[in-house]
Amino acid sequence: MRPTPWLPVVYMYATALVVVGLDQAAKVWLPARVLNQGVSFGVAAGWGGLPIMTTVLLLTLFIWLSLTAWRQHWPWWGWVANGAVLGGGGSNVLDRLFSGAVRDPLRIPFTSLHNNLADYAIFLGVIGICLVIYVKRKEDVHAT
Repeated sequence: MRPTPWLPVVYMYATALVVVGLDQAAKVWLPARVLNQGVSFGVAAGWGGLPIMTTVLLLTLFIWLSLTAWRQHWPWWGWVANGAVLGGGGSNVLDRLFSGAVRDPLRIPFTSLHNNLADYAIFLGVIGICLVIYVKRKEDVHAT
């Protein structure tokens, strides 16, 4: 029996809300060690609209992935991965809107770089999405 068609979308948005909530709470409790005005790891800081253009590009990619996920009947964990990317990106956008930069309170072990929970959610979500794409392609190969 196929699950309710809208249930995967609930998984995605629930995951996104949890990620935003946890990341924003962590940023309240932990002092921001770095205010990142660029994109990943501070790249392109001071380049004007590049972070906003990057956000628009990633939002477009997210919409495309969501439509692809819907058409290809992704498993529930693929939707959770998509939600992790949405929540991580959304939380970082909230930071940019209200702080003018992304707050990074967590030091990456063995480096001088800093991240936040949203960045880790995006990273894990992208890995999950890649795994879903790999599994789906493998299923398509075996189906033919």
